[in-house]
Amino acid sequence: MESDQPANSADELSTKQREFAGYMLTASYGVQYVGEFFCRQTKEQLWINLYVGDTVALGLIRGQIYSVSQILGFFITPMLGGLSDSFGRRPVLIFGSILYQVATLTVLSTGANLVGLMAYEIVMPIAARAMGLPNRAGFGDVFQDDPIVF
Repeated sequence: MESDQPANSADELSTKQREFAGYMLTASYGVQYVGEFFCRQTKEQLWINLYVGDTVALGLIRGQIYSVSQILGFFITPMLGGLSDSFGRRPVLIFGSILYQVATLTVLSTGANLVGLMAYEIVMPIAARAMGLPNRAGFGDVFQDDPIVF
């Protein structure tokens, strides 16, 4: 007489693993956003100190930098997806995390330096994409069988 006990325990383990993965993905997003919050305060103050009173020049340079970073992101996002498919999500996530830390430390260590702020504004969206793509795909994998939960 066969028992259904092993099949049920395997399903329960799978559910527990999915819950844990969901919690870990949520925690990784939280760490990213908390770090960005603290760096954003410093970065905004550095921009203001660099362009004291000249809001037109500040808006112009920031608009140009954001445009360049978004265009780079447009081309780099499919490449990151291909790397994620080839090497797995973990290496891309680790690359994004390292790039994120390098960008943050660059802006914090250079002070009110235009080159450091420009590097941060260009590298940060790329790092955010490198961290975000595997996270979003992971959420899709975790909740693919039960869309109501997600």
